[in-house]
Amino acid sequence: MTFEQSSKILEDEIVRKIKLDLYHLIRRYCKSYKIANFEYQLYLHDSTKIRYIVMGIAKVERFISITNMYWSYFPYLVSNLSFDDERISFELNDRVMGTIDFVKTGLLRRNQQINNVVVCTNNNKNIFTPENVLLASILLGINLLAARFMKGGSEEQIEGYKSEHDLYLGRIRDYTQFLLKDKLLKRLVDHYLLNFESSEELIAVVIHRINQNKIRSKYYSLIQFVKEWRGLKWILNERRLTFYEAITPYLDSLDDERLYEIWTLYKIISLFEPIYQKDNNIFVSNKTEFSVVYHQTKTLGWFVEKNRVNNEVRRVPDILIKKRELDLAIIDAKCMHYSEKEDEKQEPGPDRNIVNQMIIYLDYGNKCDLGIILYADNKIREDVIIRQGENRKILFLNCYPYHESDVSAFKKIKNYFVSSPIN
Repeated sequence: MTFEQSSKILEDEIVRKIKLDLYHLIRRYCKSYKIANFEYQLYLHDSTKIRYIVMGIAKVERFISITNMYWSYFPYLVSNLSFDDERISFELNDRVMGTIDFVKTGLLRRNQQINNVVVCTNNNKNIFTPENVLLASILLGINLLAARFMKGGSEEQIEGYKSEHDLYLGRIRDYTQFLLKDKLLKRLVDHYLLNFESSEELIAVVIHRINQNKIRSKYYSLIQFVKEWRGLKWILNERRLTFYEAITPYLDSLDDERLYEIWTLYKIISLFEPIYQKDNNIFVSNKTEFSVVYHQTKTLGWFVEKNRVNNEVRRVPDILIKKRELDLAIIDAKCMHYSEKEDEKQEPGPDRNIVNQMIIYLDYGNKCDLGIILYADNKIREDVIIRQGENRKILFLNCYPYHESDVSAFKKIKNYFVSSPIN
C-alpha cells in the first residue's frame, strides 16, 4: 500500500534491472520440487507456482556425441542430393518440345477436332523428395536445439553445464547454420515449414520408400541418425525450457509498486545468508536463527460489524524480521519519494498516514520495537527517526534501486541485526 505516489517513480531501465535481479534472487532462495522427469515446480513468496524444465547435462552430451558421429556425413549428403524424375505432359501449338506422346496427341485431336496441337512430355527433376525434406528438417532441428541448449546453459538451467559444452554447441550451431545457407537446402526447409507439422510423418514415408527400394543407400545413415534424434527432438517442442521463460510472465504482470516491494524482500533475505525457504512466505537461517517473513497477517483485536457478522480487522506488513519467535522489525517498502509536511493539520515530520500505519503494525499482534520504511528515492539525506522512549523507533530510509542510497540502506539494516544485543 502506498500514499501520494508519483505516476512513474522507477525508470524503465531500473525496472529492467530489477526484473533481472529478481530472476537470480528467486532462483537462489526459493525452493524447487521435482514433479516429473526434468520438470520442476517452485513456490514464490506469495505461493505463486512456477513450473520449468531443468535439463540434465547427459542430454546435452548425448546430443553433441551423436551429432559429431555424423559430422562429415551431413555436408556430403547436402552436396549430393538425389532427385526423382517426373514426366510432365503439356500441350503445344505448331511446335515440339521434349518427346511427342502420339497416343495422347491422337486422342486430343479426335476429341477436340483440332489438328495443330501436339502433346509433349518432358522429364523434370523433383527436389522435394521425402528424404531430402527430412534432411532439411533434421539440420534445422539440430541448429535450433544447439542454440536452445546454449541458452539454457547461459541461464543456468542445465545442471553441470561448462564452458566446453558451450564451445561444442557453438560449433554445431554455426556449422549447421552454414549448411542451411545452401540454395537447395533453403528451398527444402521452406517446403518443410510450409507443408509439415513435424518430421514424424516424413520419417514414416521415408521408411516406406526404403522398403520399396525407392531410396538410394546413401540416405540410410540419415535414418540411423533419426533413431537417435527422436530421443532429443521433443525438447524443441517443450513450451518452457528455462526458468527465465517461466518467471518472465509473472514479473511482467507486476506494477512498479509490487515490483519494488518484492525486490526489497529478496534483497533483505540475501542479507541473512545462509538462508532457505521453510514455507512459501518464510525464509529461515539456521545459522543465525533469523527469519524473514513476507505478508504475515497482524490481527488488531477490532472487528467490523456488518449484517450481524463480525469480521476481524487485519493488517499485512510487507516484511517481518524475526529471531526465533521474537518479532524484531517490520519493514515497509514505499515506491514513492520521501516527503515531509508541516502545516496546521500535521505535526512536523514524515507523512502522518505512513507513520500511523507503521505504529499500528508495531503496536498490535506480537508487539515490535523497530519499524523501517524504505522509499524509492535517490536523494542522499540524513536518517529520520521517530522514537517512543529509548528502545522503540521508526526509521525512514531512502533506498532507490542500484543507487548509493540502496547500498547505504541495506548496509544499515544488516549492521543493525549483526550488532543487535538480541543476536
